[in-house]
Amino acid sequence: MRPGSFVTNAKNHIKDKMNRTPLWIELSLFIALILVITTAVMSLVYYRRNRSLTIENQKRTSQEILRLKMSNLESYLEELASFSVLPVYDSTIYSYLQSQQPLSETAFKEVQNAVRTYYYTRNDLLSYRIHLLNQNTTIGRTAGQHFFYRYQQEEDLRKSKLYAQCAGRSSYYAIFPPDEEGAVFRYGHAMIRLPERDIIALVEFTVNASKLQFLSGSKDGEIICLFDDLGNLIYADSVLPEKADVSTIFQNRGKSDYLRIGGKQYLMVSRDGNLDLSLVSLIPVSDITEQIRESQILGLFWGILILLLALLLSYVLIRYLSRPLGTLSDKQSQVGTGNFAPIDIGGCLETKNLSDSYNHMTSEIKDLIEKNYTSQINEKTARLTALEAQVNPHFLYNTLQAIGSEALLNDQPDIYTMLVSLASNLRYSIKAPNTVLFSEELQYTDNYIYLQKLRMGEKLTVIRQVDDDLLDVKVPKVSLQLLVENSILHGISGDKQSITITLRSFREADHLIIQVTDNGVGIEEAELNKIRDSFREQTLAKPAPQLGLSNLYNRLYLMYREDAKLEITSSVQEPSYTTVSMVLPISREARTL
Repeated sequence: MRPGSFVTNAKNHIKDKMNRTPLWIELSLFIALILVITTAVMSLVYYRRNRSLTIENQKRTSQEILRLKMSNLESYLEELASFSVLPVYDSTIYSYLQSQQPLSETAFKEVQNAVRTYYYTRNDLLSYRIHLLNQNTTIGRTAGQHFFYRYQQEEDLRKSKLYAQCAGRSSYYAIFPPDEEGAVFRYGHAMIRLPERDIIALVEFTVNASKLQFLSGSKDGEIICLFDDLGNLIYADSVLPEKADVSTIFQNRGKSDYLRIGGKQYLMVSRDGNLDLSLVSLIPVSDITEQIRESQILGLFWGILILLLALLLSYVLIRYLSRPLGTLSDKQSQVGTGNFAPIDIGGCLETKNLSDSYNHMTSEIKDLIEKNYTSQINEKTARLTALEAQVNPHFLYNTLQAIGSEALLNDQPDIYTMLVSLASNLRYSIKAPNTVLFSEELQYTDNYIYLQKLRMGEKLTVIRQVDDDLLDVKVPKVSLQLLVENSILHGISGDKQSITITLRSFREADHLIIQVTDNGVGIEEAELNKIRDSFREQTLAKPAPQLGLSNLYNRLYLMYREDAKLEITSSVQEPSYTTVSMVLPISREARTL
C-alpha cells in the first residue's frame, strides 16, 4: 500500500469515527473544564471556611475574656459595696447620719474628717461624696480639688436620681456614667437604718479608669462597652464609631453575632452579669481577618491563574465544537444567493446529521423553486387582472361627475347634488385608506343620509350630537355609515313608517364612543342574542352569517383586537329602540389589513 493511500485511509477512518461520535462525549470535555472552575470555587470556599473558623475562634476567646472581665468587675463592685458602708461601722458617724436634728459645726467637722480618711485609704477614687439625707447636706471632694467641701443642697436629696436608683434595688447600689475625665463610672450606695431599713445617707464616688485596666480591650480595635440593665451606656474604653446607636448595640446583645456600624462590620460578643450589668465587646471583622490576609492574596493569585487557564480551555473547546455549526451557518446564508451546493461539515454524530438534513432541505427548496416558477407567472397575471379591474370604478365615478356637470348646465341643481354626493361616496369607498378621520367618515355618512332623504323624505330624521374635539380621531372606513344604514334597513317595519336616528359621539377615558340610536321597531330578545352570539363566534376561519354588524365586528377585531367593542341593546316594548355602540381606542393606531 502506498504511503499516500495509508494516510488517506487513516484520515477517512478518523473522520468516520468523529462523525459517529455522540455529542455527549465532546460535552464530557466541557464538563472537565467545569471541574477546573469548580476547583477554583472550592479554593474560595476553603478560604471562606478558614475565615469563618477564625471568627468563630475569636468569638469563643472573646466570650471567655468577657466572662473573666465580668467576674473581676463584680468582685470589684462587691469590694466597693463593702467600702461604701464603712461609716455605718463607726458608731459616732452612724449616729450623726441618723440624727433628725441639725448637726453642730463640730459634728460636721467630724463627718468631714471621716470622709477624708476614707478617701485617702484608696488610690482608685477620683472623688468621694457622702450625702446626709436628714441634713440635706453633701460633704466630700471632686477630682481636681485638693480640699473637702460641705454645702447645703437646695433641693431635697430624696428626689435625686441617685436616691431613686439606690432605693429601687434590693442591693441599694447604683452605677452611672462618669461626669469627670479619666473616670470609668460613678458608684452610689445607700446606708440604711435597721431594722426599719430607711435610707439615711448616700455614698457616691467616681472610679479612676487607670485602676481598672481589666475593662480595656484585649486587642487593637476592640471596644469594650459597659451597660446597666436599662440600656444606659456606663463606660466605653474607646470612642464609639460616629454612627453607632447605643440602643441598637444593647438590644442586639446575645441576639446577633454581627453588627454593622457606619458601613463597617463588627463581631459583637456580650456577657450579662449577676449585678444587672452587661459587657459588650465590638471587634472589627476586618481586624480579625487581617491574620489570613496573606493566604487570601495567595488564594486570589491561584484563583486568577486557574480562571485564565479555564478561559483558555473554554475558548479552545468551544471553537472546536462550534466550527462545524459555523460552517453550516455560512452555507445557510449563501442559500439566499442561489447556492444550493451540498456540504459535509463533519464533527460529531449530531452535526453530521445536521449537514445531511441541510443537504436534503436545500435539495427540496431547489425543486420547489422550479415547481413554483409557473405559479409566480400566474400570480403576476392575476395582479394585472386586478389592476384592470380598478379601471371600471374610476370610469364610473368620472362618468357620474360628467353627468352632474351636464345637469348643472341644464339648471338641475338637485340632480347635480345627488350625482356629486354619489360620486364622492364612490371615490371615498375606493380610494380612502383603511382608517380615516372621524370628520371624513361623518362627511361620507352625511352624503349617504342626503341620498336616503331624497328617497324617504320626511320619513327619515337624523339628529347629530357630535363632540367637535374628536373629529381628528382615526376610525375604520365606512363604519359609521354602516350603523346608520342598519338602522334604516331594520328600524322601519310593520306600523313603523318613519324613523328618527340620533347620532352621538363622546369620549370615555382613552376611548371614542360612537352611538347610533333609532326609535324603530326594535329587536326581539332571541334575535338579539343570535346577533351577539355571531359576534363571539366571529373568526377568520369560520366567518359569521353575512350580517352587516357581524362583518363590522370582524373588522374591528382584526384592526384593534380586544381594544375595540361593538355593543348592541334593543327593546320591542314601547317606546321601542335600538342602540349600537362602537367603542374605539383613541391613542392606538389600527392594524393594517
